[in-house]
Amino acid sequence: MTESARTEDCSKSVLLLHSEVSPYRLPLFNALGEQFDLHVAFCTRSGGSRYWDESLDSGYNFSGEVLRNHSLAQLLLNPTVLQDLTLTDYDVVILDDDPRITLTRLTVALAARYHGIPVIVWSGRTTRGYYDRVNQIGSRVLWPLDKLVYSSVDQFIAYSQDTVEYLESHGIRSNQISVGTQVIADDLTDRVDPSLYREIERNFDSEDCVFFFLGYLSERKGVHDLIRAFKRIEDEHARLIIGGAGEAEDELLELSKNDDRISFSGYLSDKDKATYLKRSDVFVLPSYNDPWGLVVNEAMMFGLPVITTTDVGARELVNDNGLIVEAGDVSMLHQSLANLLENQELRNQMGERSRDTIRNYDLKMAVDTFTTATNELSQSP
Repeated sequence: MTESARTEDCSKSVLLLHSEVSPYRLPLFNALGEQFDLHVAFCTRSGGSRYWDESLDSGYNFSGEVLRNHSLAQLLLNPTVLQDLTLTDYDVVILDDDPRITLTRLTVALAARYHGIPVIVWSGRTTRGYYDRVNQIGSRVLWPLDKLVYSSVDQFIAYSQDTVEYLESHGIRSNQISVGTQVIADDLTDRVDPSLYREIERNFDSEDCVFFFLGYLSERKGVHDLIRAFKRIEDEHARLIIGGAGEAEDELLELSKNDDRISFSGYLSDKDKATYLKRSDVFVLPSYNDPWGLVVNEAMMFGLPVITTTDVGARELVNDNGLIVEAGDVSMLHQSLANLLENQELRNQMGERSRDTIRNYDLKMAVDTFTTATNELSQSP
């Protein structure tokens, strides 16, 4: 186990089981470490082909370890989890609801219940989206195991209202569910790289309208649809930047060839991401399924209007600051791109509303959600 700094006066000991060492989650865990004596057990270091390699030796307020693991098809297995973790050391256990760690989650949930330790499940599951329908067979196979987990849980923390609907559809009472954890910890507007900004700016005219996608390049993210919709626009001042990397990159490059208005940035660090967001005019996330989509929060920090789909959890943030289209509807996506391209005043108005809205979604909101749920359970008789 790798120990990091802990707050000395934390009175409650909390175990958080999480699927992988996700860089965008570490600031939240760090803030929670100021509230509790927090230990985070990661089921793997980095899932699949993710470009993450985060160190746990960085002076965090929580202690962390990566459990011994191996993969079986789409599942992550941690067969020695009960040897690696002494559950009786903890007052409350929080479990990530990632389907990949179903067996590990079940093992820890049942062991915690045996020892009388309260359990919280932190869930981003939804019943929406193309990929949920495609994976129905897998869901039916795993559901009996998930049902056992859910029956052992005292409280649920949901990513979004979509997740609330999912949980309630599986018999979870509304008074067991809290919402409000999908936030960005840091203000990315402070991370813009001036030299990179000038380099990007040289590629555009002052009249250009830059649409920006950022995410993992896979079919699920709907980038194929975005390129097809964008190519229907004939305006030479429309520009599209595809940010990120992934297994679909070669297909997307092929799809976008012969249109020099489309460019690919590759994988972006936080500083690079901030710089591209700063230069963009509209952010687009056309996913077929995203439990939330924190990149929407990031785009709104920069005052960007947002185009997203009905199957993205973060559409909860999009009201009069953007447009929502049906996932997979290329014609509707094209029309939304065209509408914002043609109306700079509307883009500016939506951008200001984005900035105003996202101010209320800060790290304190997420910490308060976890703290309230944890304190209530640890004080229960």
